[in-house]
Amino acid sequence: MWRNHNRLQCKKRRKIVAQEWHDINDPGFFKIAKPLKEQAVKGFATDAILIPKDKNEDEVRLSDPEFVEGEEGFEFNKKCGVKVKVEYLKETFRKKVSFALFSDYKGEIQDMRHEVVGDEQDGVAQAEVTLYYNDAHYPDYYSDPSTAVDYFFKATHPSAKEVESPRLTMPHAEDIAKRVRLVGMLFDANKCFLLPQALPGIKTIIDMHEKEPKAEVLIVGHAGGDEDLSGADIAFDRAQILGAYLKSKPNVWLNWFGPDKSPRSRWGTREIQLMLSILPEGGTPLYEGYASGITDEKTTGAIRGFQEYMNKEKGASLPTDGKADFETRKALVEAYMGIKDTTLGEDVTPVAHGCEGSFEDTKTESGVAADDRRLEVFFFKKAIDPRPEATISSEGAADYPKWLSKVVETKDFEHHGIHVQIIDNENQPAPFAEVRLKGPTSGEATADEHGFVSFFGLKGGEYTISSEKNGYKIGVSKITYPTAKTVKGYAKTEPTKEAA
Repeated sequence: MWRNHNRLQCKKRRKIVAQEWHDINDPGFFKIAKPLKEQAVKGFATDAILIPKDKNEDEVRLSDPEFVEGEEGFEFNKKCGVKVKVEYLKETFRKKVSFALFSDYKGEIQDMRHEVVGDEQDGVAQAEVTLYYNDAHYPDYYSDPSTAVDYFFKATHPSAKEVESPRLTMPHAEDIAKRVRLVGMLFDANKCFLLPQALPGIKTIIDMHEKEPKAEVLIVGHAGGDEDLSGADIAFDRAQILGAYLKSKPNVWLNWFGPDKSPRSRWGTREIQLMLSILPEGGTPLYEGYASGITDEKTTGAIRGFQEYMNKEKGASLPTDGKADFETRKALVEAYMGIKDTTLGEDVTPVAHGCEGSFEDTKTESGVAADDRRLEVFFFKKAIDPRPEATISSEGAADYPKWLSKVVETKDFEHHGIHVQIIDNENQPAPFAEVRLKGPTSGEATADEHGFVSFFGLKGGEYTISSEKNGYKIGVSKITYPTAKTVKGYAKTEPTKEAA
């Protein structure tokens, strides 16, 4: 009855604009079915015009929406970041931006019903979302983990136009790798002992792996063409030595002091001196000066100091005779490997590999061409692909180019330098000779009591090394860096002008 009564009223009030009727139970009961047209309203002293309300202007502009990799990378059921740039067009107190997550599988969009809010700070709003499984994708992924699904989010603000992010394809990490590249004077020529100057590079490796804790690790060694022992064997040895260091396995290192090793490659007094030059960690080095490889009184004193330190501070029972016997060498290697932030986690087993021949690579961050004599540590998101079938790849093998093609990020650690000994025409060391280096980088230094001198911070290019002692010139030598060969100079009988 009530509905019919209202219809009768509408017939009597002819001047009122008739509207389509909606029952109170209809979804659109409270909505005007058709928009009212602008029209004059009479009955007042002056006419008035109905003006539609202006749409609110945007107070904020959102742009550059993107996903941000989380601590565990982009993984299902793991958190990752979302962020968007926020630009204020006028003053507003509204700082919050909402992020709603969606997935796209086989063209079907699914609202993941996962909305988070981030506060704008310094022009950016960011938050964390969880990459939940898409309902339709999950059973396919369970049977075939390579099956991909796309995720995207929409960022909204009460006073801004909505923006949609680019697609994030999951699982996208199967073929992605990152790497740390160690380049420069990290090994002596023809040897695989890891020099102290490489240790900051090792900390770079540890830092990257902490960001990729589930990544598989592949260590690839390359031998330099300027070395006498430039085959793939020494490339693999260097990769294996780095792997043993990263896992704190001293026995692998101790084998290199053994008599079965080639005299050219065997470790001895110089390696002892090098380790003592940075021990104890955080204290005054036990050995100072160039590592000559000569067992002199200074070296004996440094070994004795290490033995006494280990007995007092670490509860060891080493002899204090200044001799590097097996137990002293073992304690020394363990201390060298025990330097803070240089060890991989227990559940990580790096794979060592050596490459024979030359492989092209990009220039380093400093602009130096990455020479063959380098180490690379690859971090594969899921698995090493392809996994090497042997410890060594022959020249021209396809594995290394495939590994390189998967790299999306490279961090370089570079330490460029040379270590030389100045000797006279009787093949004897020239102690305390004044040595000059000229080239892309120049410098001067005084050789130690055994004629050794080192220069660091070199750039790639042609260099000239010259020296003099007691007013006599020592022969000029030319080298091309990168190199690590020992450079010998011979004294001449011709005195300098100053001596004459």
